[in-house]
Amino acid sequence: MRRLREVLERVVPPGAVEAGHVLAAWRQVARSMGKEVHPADFRSGCLTVYAPTAGEAQVLSLEASEIKRAINARVGAGVVQRVRVRALSE
Repeated sequence: MRRLREVLERVVPPGAVEAGHVLAAWRQVARSMGKEVHPADFRSGCLTVYAPTAGEAQVLSLEASEIKRAINARVGAGVVQRVRVRALSE
């Protein structure tokens, strides 16, 4: 598995493999928290997650540190440095 990761990191854009791991972890964390999974984006240490409404975005914002901790526990400490929440209805 380690060799596959090394090969992928040579042929895909920088950060793409790490982003894939973070986004997969986000789906797992969201489900474990009983949250509906919505689109997300990961760039330069910042995970942006989207909620369907402003109210749900506010709830997720309050849980941002828990989300960050849970994802980093799956992908490696310090990978996600910040969680930003946006409402899809914005």
